[in-house]
Amino acid sequence: MSKLEQIQYLYAYNEWASNKLLDAANGVSDEALNATPTSSWGSIVTDFAHIAGAQVVWLHRWREGQNPASVVDEQQVETMAEVRDLFERSHADLHGYVDSLTDGQVNAAAPYKDSAGNSNKRPLWMMLTHVVNHGTYHRGEIAAALNVMGHSPGNLDMTVFSR
Repeated sequence: MSKLEQIQYLYAYNEWASNKLLDAANGVSDEALNATPTSSWGSIVTDFAHIAGAQVVWLHRWREGQNPASVVDEQQVETMAEVRDLFERSHADLHGYVDSLTDGQVNAAAPYKDSAGNSNKRPLWMMLTHVVNHGTYHRGEIAAALNVMGHSPGNLDMTVFSR
């Protein structure tokens, strides 16, 4: 399997795992999801929004070399309907982007400016992997909070996805 195929696989997994969490949150009120704390961004809704907002910002960095806004600005949503919309758009855009890449692009160093305007340059594969790993970290926080509420998303392991 090439590095590009691995990245494409990671992004399919990323979308699957996020959708499992979104499905687990169905039927829970926005009020309860906004009131249930997580360890990073304050609530289940804001953690979801942070994951999707980071996906939007990183994709813009890869395409344009800079942020349209900071992740904190991108994650300013209050309802699960807004969160779902943000995920639908970011997953569709990521899918299109990842499927358009070549092995050469994945292996090349890509320049970008971060939220503070600092110039950076890293191999694209490294940044692509970071976004999936970042989402996995925050999905774990959301899954734990949903479990406490009695709305388990089930097993989110990549091995379950691969079956």
